[in-house]
This record gives sequence, structure tokens and C-alpha cells, in this order.
Amino acid sequence: MNKQKSTLVEKLVAGLSLGFAFIVMASIFSPSDTAAENVEHGNQVEAGHFSTNPHEGLTSLGSIENGNYLLMIFSTDLGPRYSIYDRQTDELLATLITSEKVQERFPDLPLQTMGFTTPDTVLFTGPHANF
Repeated sequence: MNKQKSTLVEKLVAGLSLGFAFIVMASIFSPSDTAAENVEHGNQVEAGHFSTNPHEGLTSLGSIENGNYLLMIFSTDLGPRYSIYDRQTDELLATLITSEKVQERFPDLPLQTMGFTTPDTVLFTGPHANF
């Protein structure tokens, strides 16, 4: 009888300890959005959201690819900024740098000679022109 009482007390103490640990952990760690669950509203991210993605909330102006690099262009308050990825490894090589820094670090990207303007007229080559 004494052994049953001892086992019951041990189970009661273990249960109370687990319950106490659960309450402490629940008060320390609160559920919040993860990167996979976060919902963006336009270009604005929900208040209180923290992200390590430097491009989050920026407007993409497009991208340029060549054999070695993928150059992503973003609009910032300071003007256009460029992030460059290695096309073979998908490694981010540069984050939100100016066109001058692109020319310094990646001289094989002829950024200065690329035209980013819209032509004044569009030349149609036929009824099924590809754009």
C-alpha cells in the first residue's frame, strides 16, 4: 500500500512539473508569423514583422541575366539598387549596391551600356509579333 502511495505521489509531482514547465514556456514563447506564413499587403509588411530578407518591402524593377549572373533591380528611396546572384550556385554575391559598385565589383556586367528606356515606337513585324 505504501508503494502505491509513493508511485501516485511521483506521478502527481511529475505531472505538476510538466504542467508548470508548459505554462512557463507558453508565457515565454508566443506564436507569431513565420516567413512562410507572413502575408504582405502590397509592398507593406505587417507591423511587428522582422525579416532578414533585405529585399522585403522593396519594389522590383526587373532583372537582367547573362551567362554568369542574375542582376535584380530594386527601387529604393536612394534610387535604384542592384542585387547580384551567381547563376550557377544561386549564391547572393552583392546586396542592394549602386550602379557604380556594380561596375567596380562586376566589370563584365556592362551596366552603363544597357538601355533601360522605352522605345518611342514599336515595330510590328507581322500579325503575330512576339513581344
